Amino acid sequence: MEDAAKHKILLGEEAKLLLQIQTCQEVIFTLKSIVRQRGKSLHMLTMEDILTLIHQMELDFRVELLHVNLEQARQDSKYH
Repeated sequence: MEDAAKHKILLGEEAKLLLQIQTCQEVIFTLKSIVRQRGKSLHMLTMEDILTLIHQMELDFRVELLHVNLEQARQDSKYH
């Protein structure tokens, strides 16, 4: 694959992953706000499970982002 095309693909992957991470963070923040407001009317173990799953998704996206950033660095090293 051409270097410019690869660079463009990596930038797209990076942008997508950053948006996915931001989305997870916003959902976690929102769910914690719901717990603060209505905690006694919710099943807390279920809320904890949901938050844990979303947090794990965020961590998975961060690992993917790390790999994309590493590939970007490898691609950049070709020019130095």
